[in-house]
Parts: sequence; C-alpha cells; structure tokens
Amino acid sequence: MARCAFCEARKGKRSCPALGGMICASCCGENRLRTIDCPPDCPWLGGLSAIADRSAADMKIPDEAWDSAQDLLFSSLGRGRGRWFLDAAERVFGLREHDPENWERSTVISYAALVARDAEGKRHVDRVFDANARDLDPAQAATLESFRRSWPSLFEVKAIDRGVGLDLLDIFTGEVHSVSEVSLATQVSRGDILLAWLGRRDGEMQLTSAVCLLPPDFADQIVEEIIDKVAELRHDRPDTDAHQLVAELSWVTIARIKQLTAGRRPELRTTDGDQMLWCEARFEVSDPVRVRDELARCPDIDHDDEDFVWLEPDGGAGFGEMPRILGAIAIQDDELVLTTQSHPRLDRGRAMLEERLGSLISHWSTTAEPIEDLLDRPAADEEPPVDDLISDDVKRDTIGRMLRRHYTAWLDDTLPALDGRTPREAARDPESREQVDRMLDDIQELAAGMPGGETLDVTWMRDQLGLLDDLHAPDLTYDPEDAPDPDDWLALDEAERTRLVELAHASTPDVLDEPGSPKAHAVIHVVVENQIASGNPPIARATLDRLMAEGASRHAGVHAVGSVLAEMMHGIMKSNVPFDADKYTCLLEQLNADDWIAQPDE
Repeated sequence: MARCAFCEARKGKRSCPALGGMICASCCGENRLRTIDCPPDCPWLGGLSAIADRSAADMKIPDEAWDSAQDLLFSSLGRGRGRWFLDAAERVFGLREHDPENWERSTVISYAALVARDAEGKRHVDRVFDANARDLDPAQAATLESFRRSWPSLFEVKAIDRGVGLDLLDIFTGEVHSVSEVSLATQVSRGDILLAWLGRRDGEMQLTSAVCLLPPDFADQIVEEIIDKVAELRHDRPDTDAHQLVAELSWVTIARIKQLTAGRRPELRTTDGDQMLWCEARFEVSDPVRVRDELARCPDIDHDDEDFVWLEPDGGAGFGEMPRILGAIAIQDDELVLTTQSHPRLDRGRAMLEERLGSLISHWSTTAEPIEDLLDRPAADEEPPVDDLISDDVKRDTIGRMLRRHYTAWLDDTLPALDGRTPREAARDPESREQVDRMLDDIQELAAGMPGGETLDVTWMRDQLGLLDDLHAPDLTYDPEDAPDPDDWLALDEAERTRLVELAHASTPDVLDEPGSPKAHAVIHVVVENQIASGNPPIARATLDRLMAEGASRHAGVHAVGSVLAEMMHGIMKSNVPFDADKYTCLLEQLNADDWIAQPDE
C-alpha cells in the first residue's frame, strides 16, 4: 500500500485530491484546511466543504442550522471538557459568590466559549468545531466557523434604523459596521457604548453572542481604562491582534461595570429608547358618556369595564405584529387622565385624543417625573401609593386576548418563512413539520415573557396542527398515576419534563390554575414531580404518600401538593417575599385527602 503523501511514514488509506496521492487518516484529520489546501469537493470534508469553498463564505444559513449549531456550542459548556471553561470564567467573574444578573451570565458564557483557552491553547469553540464540523451539514459547519471568526470589541452606536439594524463604530479600529439586529435597535440610543461580539452571517454583519451595554455615566471611564490596558498588553505582545486582547479583557469590563454601578439602578428607557418618565396629561371632559363611547370605537384603544389601554396593535418597528402598550386612559367624573412612560408618547397620545375627541375634552395640565424618583419616594401615610402605569389584571387580560386572537388566526395565515404556506399546510408536510414545531416553541417562549402569555395554549395549537405525537420520543412518556423513575425524570431538562406533562394533559381540563392556563398548570406539575423525584424537600413526597394512603389517586395527590405550591408562588410574586419552607410544610400537613378523592383524574 502506498505511503502517506504528507508524513511519508504511515500508510495512506484515503485519496487526497490536494496532494495528488494517498494520505493517512491522522494527517488528513490534523492538517486539512490548515497546512493542506483542500478543494471544496473533497469527499472527506463533509460539512467542512463550506469552509474550504471561499465563495461560500457568505452562504445562506437557515435559522434552524444556525440555532442547532449555536445550541451545540453553548450547551456543551456544561459537560465534559467544556466544564473547565465555564468554571474558569466563573472564577474570573466571581459568579459563585452571588447570583449573576442576565447580562453578566451571557458575557461569561461568551467568554467561556469564545475566549478562554485551555492548557493546549485551544478555545472551546475550536474544540467543538474540530470534533463536530465534519459530521455537520455545511450550513451548521459554517455557523461554527462564524463563531470562530467573530471578534469582540467596544462599539459606539453611531446610527439606528428602527426595525432594521444599527451602525457600530469599532473603537479600536475606527471601522464602522452596519449590523442587522432588529431587537437591539429598539433598546439602545446613539452614543451608547457596547461590549459585543461581531461576526458574519448570510453576507451581513451580525451580533453573534453576548451584548453588554456600558452604563452611560461610566462609559468613557471604562473605555479609557480598557484602551490603556490593551496598550499595556500590546507593549508585551506587539504581534497580538487588538481584538484578541479586548477578548481577554472582557472580564475587566464586566468587573468595572459591577464595581462602578454597585448599588445603582440601571438607566430606565422605553422600547423607543426614550428616557422613562411618569407622564400625565389631564383634560376636562364635557360629556363623559360620549367620551367613553368614542374611545370604545377607537381601533387603537382597548377597554375593559372602566379601563382604557392605548395600544400600537402591530407593535411598531422592530416588534413585528405583536401589540405594544403605549399608555393608559382613565376617566373619573369630568376629568380624563392620559398616562404614559415618556414625553414623546405623551405628546403623541395627547394629539391622538384631541383629534379623536375634539371639543369633548380640554387640556389643562401636564406633569412628568422620573420613574426612579417614584421608586425612591419614601412611603408615607398621608401620601397615596403610586399605581402601576396599567394594572396587572388589565395588562394580562388585554394582551392575553390579543395573543390568543392573533395566534388562532396565525394557524391559517400564509407565512413567507413557510414558503407561502400556512402553518396548518406546512404541518402536513413531513419535511416541514419540525420547522413548524420550532416556530411554536418560539411563540411559547415569546408569550411567556408577556402579561397574559400563559393563557396562550400552545398545546392546543399543536393538537390543531397534528403535532402532539411529535412532542417526544416514543420511549419518553409520562403518566401522573405512575411515578416516573427519579433518575430518568431528573435526567431530562425542564423543557422536556414540561412537554411530557403538557402532552399528558392535552385532552383534559386544568385544575391548578384558572381555565386557559395550561402552561402554568404544567409548570406547577413539573415542580411537584421534581420535588418528589429529588426528595427535596422531603415533605412533598411524604405528603403524596400520605394522601394516597388515605385514598386519593396519585394524580390527585400531585394536584393537591401543587395547589399549595401555586398559592405560595402567587404570594411570592405578588409580595416579593422569599419562599417560606416552614409555611410550605405546615400547609402540606393540613391537606385532607377527602378534598381530593372526589376529583377526577384531570
């Protein structure tokens, strides 16, 4: 057999079109695309063909390929070798000493995946790429390569195009990059300084990882410090790229932000980027009945009994079709009060009301006060508490109704993402069922962050689309009457457990939460099963065993424990108090099986 054309020592076992001869597997694996100029059509490249083909650098990467490769990269941080990187980053940032905020954790994860190097000088992203890229499809491999080539820097926001993206000035190179990023464009203002990772996707610049907004009051100070530290490092390592040095110093940026802003509240802004204020415009009303009638007919105003909510039904630039609350309108006797969270919204709302109501109202005062001042105002018996801009009940009911109405119609809307088909049509196609299922996951995640979002029944939508059978693999099932194996149950992630519970309840009514909240019911159900499987706290399993011994079914017993848990969680969220383990134990001990025996196995 011919010798390897590269090392000339081992036997060549595969044909190498780049070397014009045979090559051993070791030399092929270690040197392809590095010291060997592999052609894109080499049969041994697999997914790496996208990297070898320079013309494919700007190849179109579908969302599903991007998401799956990203999940592969970041989810592996918690397993095996990847754990070293996360541990190192946590030590650097001191995250074991406190509960990190979201902006901290996202930057830690980026640092761990894209910056930290092990004893062999390799980053986590490099190891994931080396281990997996050949077996991935080209789009997934191209995604990992985009992460490998992405770079962090401090960027100044130079221009914003709402709903499209923004222009970022790289402070270290002076280059301006037009970045396609709809969400961030709604949250920043010109002149803001960001610590961010930038990379290419689909021929465009995009943010590939964490974004950290430097506090405006300290941005200049932090930038100067990082510039000085980069200069110091460059003196010792003149050949090192500035972006690599910035990456290594990303932990310094986070540490300084935490140090400088300790005890300070973040600056509050609206989704339009305006300073958040408590703004009120007051009007005299000549005919309250006619005013209410006119407001009820206004397409941009929703109402429920005495409350009126001013909405932007299509969400505005950057928000797609989701509704956005702009303000609240209250009518008391002969006075109308418009409340908003910024001056621009107040001006816009006043103009809208005056055009709609004409001579029925007459403006007589406008006031504005920073939200921070209201939060800092000491409580006093003689001073009435400041109400929320819009009550939680009104938010929940209004947005919940609009979400349910929107996504019921969505099932039969033609969507560009589905090549002009409706979700119902696409779900009947075996090749696109998975895409529709992922879209439902995204809808559920989006709704979960909105008041009333828990009333959106995604399980019902899956049932309508015939996707319930796809929720889990055949060997993963859940029967509330049959205790799951503790090890198997705890080995699942929370999303898998919740899906199994949702599937088990798909055709039955809920009893732990009001009708229309299957997600909330499933979450409570999962938490109870978690406590039983883990034995923590022991009272949960002991209570279930007691209720079953007294005649309740296992399913009813889980519901009984869940009813106590749901009550306590409601109190925690409403009053912002910590979980009281002693109270939980006391309430569980008071449960009576007779109250649950008569209940059907919902």
